[in-house]
Amino acid sequence: GGDKIDSFGLSDGGFYYDWDRDSGDTISGIKTFTLSNEDGLYVFKRNRTGVFQFDSSGGAVRDINVGMGAVSHKSIHAAGNELRYWGDDGVGSVRNEANFANIIRTKILSIKADTIVKSVTQSEIGNVSGHFFDNLSFFGLPTGADGTGNTTCLVYDDEFLGWSEWRGMRPQVFATFVGPDNKPTLYFGDSATGNVMKMFSGKNDNGDPVVFRITTKQFDNDKPYAYKKYKKIIYIFGNITGSSTVLRILEDGVRAQLPAVVQAATGNTGFHQDRWHEQRWHESSGTYEQDASGLIIRYADLFNKDLFSIQTTIENGGLEDDLSVIGLYIIFADSSRPLPSSNKLRRSVSYI
Repeated sequence: GGDKIDSFGLSDGGFYYDWDRDSGDTISGIKTFTLSNEDGLYVFKRNRTGVFQFDSSGGAVRDINVGMGAVSHKSIHAAGNELRYWGDDGVGSVRNEANFANIIRTKILSIKADTIVKSVTQSEIGNVSGHFFDNLSFFGLPTGADGTGNTTCLVYDDEFLGWSEWRGMRPQVFATFVGPDNKPTLYFGDSATGNVMKMFSGKNDNGDPVVFRITTKQFDNDKPYAYKKYKKIIYIFGNITGSSTVLRILEDGVRAQLPAVVQAATGNTGFHQDRWHEQRWHESSGTYEQDASGLIIRYADLFNKDLFSIQTTIENGGLEDDLSVIGLYIIFADSSRPLPSSNKLRRSVSYI
């Protein structure tokens, strides 16, 4: 106490708790959290996770995992009923074991985002930041050259249990601020400019377009070995603004149809509507609506092609566009087309 507030010496009232002190692995982060209705100070090394709790003899650190830990203290954050962090294998979590209220376990969450996890610049891995806001876990990641800081953001959605990469963000650190209106707002510090950026405000990234892109799996009706006769892909949108939404279709993972632009149209366009000598090229008697909502249905004709699989991509790179995707339907039927003879294995016969 007094003028010894910066001293942890025993003679000055300080104390130490040893925890795996001879391993050579230093503490990378600490975080208070409550699991199993017990408060604890969770302690992370790079390859070890433990929890400190007081007891009748003073206190001690109990091991939770002796092979996994955190590489960045800025990545450790509470997300609902679990504690998340960035480790050497990606995003990990500390949580209660299901159906066992007093057992705590660790788990790797980012297996399905392993490609992005492996792209992290190892020399900058200590800069990984993390934060939880509005059912989303954000992780600012360094994927560029040394010294460039965090260059992208990996996001886990607790509602849909899925991962996505937000490339317009370069968050070196996050913070949630609650204003006079009692509404929380998420901010982050930009690693490239040092500016404080406000999230979920406006429709672009500080003047740059937000490129939205989703790609489906290859739909093959669980029969990747058989042809199917594909008729149509039906897209259902809930809202479209602007004219920057583009659809692409990939057939059998190789052949791609030409991209098609989707917009909420009014009036008529094209032949039989635009008259010669009355309409110039690039002009039309029809227009598109700047803002349309409700069920907007579009479809692509697949012309009853015999294919093994079909895949589609929806992309929007408009500066001020809105896009809401509600559903996707693929219309197909069984095909009687046999596998080509070129796929047949040939016997190798030796003659003496």
